[in-house]
Amino acid sequence: MRKAIILFFLLLPATCLVMAQQSTRMAITFEDFESWMKTLTPMGYPFTETGRNGEEYLATFLKEMKMVGITLSPLSSFDDYKKFKGVTPYEFKGHRAVLIGQQNFWNLTVELKNLNCCIQVTTVYMEARQADLEKIVVESGALDKKPR
Repeated sequence: MRKAIILFFLLLPATCLVMAQQSTRMAITFEDFESWMKTLTPMGYPFTETGRNGEEYLATFLKEMKMVGITLSPLSSFDDYKKFKGVTPYEFKGHRAVLIGQQNFWNLTVELKNLNCCIQVTTVYMEARQADLEKIVVESGALDKKPR
């Protein structure tokens, strides 16, 4: 009995670490993300490529040197907006969202707690309104997407 108790306390930290890592992992694989992105044409822009940047999944849609990017990042990345002055989260269809934009760069980040991640829609070298970026999120199906 004593050995069992000692073993339990020796294994407890490792078990907690594994559980913590699983709870912070995005609930979508890169392969699923890639298949999903190939079905989209945000604002009429054709799919160009996907890639990874650390834990983030990236998709690019490019036309005439203008770009729409869609990124999935860990849920904890939502708070990155705090690095920018004057940016305030708002509620978008039951999800926390934040819009950051100026001239040639616009980014909408929306929390997707059901997938344990955030979706970010970014436009480069083009003017995009908040409504345009929100429409891309809605049309992507991200708000209704279920983990597998």
